[in-house]
Amino acid sequence: MNSILKDEMDDYYDNDTLTTYFLQLANGMKSVNNILVHRDIKPDNILICNGTFKITDFGLAKIASERTRTMTFKGSGTPPYMSPEAWDYSKKNTIQMDIYSMGIIFYQLATNTYPYQIEGNTLEDLKNMHLYSTATSPERVNRSLSPSLASLINKMMEKSAKKRFNNWDEIVELLNNQNSCTTSHTSFDMIQYINRIILPKNAAVTAPRKNFSEIFFKKFVTLRIVTASICYESAYNKHKNQQKGWLPLSIKN
Repeated sequence: MNSILKDEMDDYYDNDTLTTYFLQLANGMKSVNNILVHRDIKPDNILICNGTFKITDFGLAKIASERTRTMTFKGSGTPPYMSPEAWDYSKKNTIQMDIYSMGIIFYQLATNTYPYQIEGNTLEDLKNMHLYSTATSPERVNRSLSPSLASLINKMMEKSAKKRFNNWDEIVELLNNQNSCTTSHTSFDMIQYINRIILPKNAAVTAPRKNFSEIFFKKFVTLRIVTASICYESAYNKHKNQQKGWLPLSIKN
């Protein structure tokens, strides 16, 4: 998988590509965690075969209900990807450990960088990093990252296992919702697109049209931040059934 992790100076993957990658990985982890806790999720253990991600190396895997874990480097996982609770060797193996590790990989795919500043190379330094350091929210690194994907990554990387997702079904559902809200219009200028879907084909272009577009754009951005994910068409369908007072006078019936 290291072959698709980009360098910091490279362009970011678009939201559609990220959603596709995340869905493949989440569905793969869902199958794994139905039986095992992998305990060593990292880029080196994810292969790409004919465009499909394959999760490999189950040498450290344990039955999800099994408590036994060792304190050796080999027996506990790879420190840069170990969850905070994985450093407490008395804790039970849970899928939340794997969710945290995969959250770091999602972060790297979305931002081209590792989420934490590594200030030392000892095991204690890495342990403290996972336990106490705060990762920069991914949307602050990649400004084009959708709020819903950023929120998903942040939740996967919560310090407390209880604040993470309960299972991969929840993650897959959110990613499928992200997919359903992706349209072929995202490459268009947003203002032009709003004008096109709302104005009748033969409507005259008047001054109120511009004002309306600017107002609608501001409201749309605000709504997207609040809901974390929104479709342009669904927003329009919702509003068109309301009273026509929200439309400019020049295009009322």
